[in-house]
Amino acid sequence: MKMSRVHGAEEVELQGDVPVRLERSGRWWQVIDQPTRLGLPDDAAFSALITHPSAPWLGWRFTAKADDGEVLVFDIRKIPRGWDIIRVYR
Repeated sequence: MKMSRVHGAEEVELQGDVPVRLERSGRWWQVIDQPTRLGLPDDAAFSALITHPSAPWLGWRFTAKADDGEVLVFDIRKIPRGWDIIRVYR
């Protein structure tokens, strides 16, 4: 599986809080599997021994298909100004 780091999703459409469609570089990608939640929730519990826990963040991994039939796996995360694509797998 080939991976690349990219940034910037123009738009992520959600159903509830789960992604169903993604626009990237003018192309729409339809989610074709059950997205997997990534990251740490705001209420994550940490051991008292952890003095510097990671900052919470919300992300998803899903497989999506473009109109031309190309299929990719995306890792995205929520950022203050929208969504960030952290990795794409071919």
